Amino acid sequence: MNFKTKVDDAEVYGINKFLNVSTDVDVCIEDTSVTIEYELHLNLKEWGIKSVDVFIKNVICQIDWEVDCEELNDADKEALIKAGGKQYSNDTITGSICIDDTDLKIENDVKFNEDGSFFIDSVCIELGRCKYNCNSINLS
Repeated sequence: MNFKTKVDDAEVYGINKFLNVSTDVDVCIEDTSVTIEYELHLNLKEWGIKSVDVFIKNVICQIDWEVDCEELNDADKEALIKAGGKQYSNDTITGSICIDDTDLKIENDVKFNEDGSFFIDSVCIELGRCKYNCNSINLS
């Protein structure tokens, strides 16, 4: 059984390291969107369903960010622009990070609701550990 779920809010960590700017730079996450394609495998026994396994097939993340660059040094401004940001006349630099990957480390734990349903309720994206690494996609 194949499924596709969109999660609009995600926790994002390590964006400063990913953008190659100082941790003193206040990078504001404006919007996040994560689409997860996954499939369910039922472990069937003659007495019923033993378990339901979730296999993540693909994760597509988009993270829109903005920085007030009024007090930034030139090196941080250059790093933000090199990372795909665009500077505007109102002293902000904005950009977007798009990740489409099939080989991400995903942690999931399937928990069923009383009515038998479940859904992906949270996504945590850890950008700073390596180039990118989506962790903690929790199914509950």
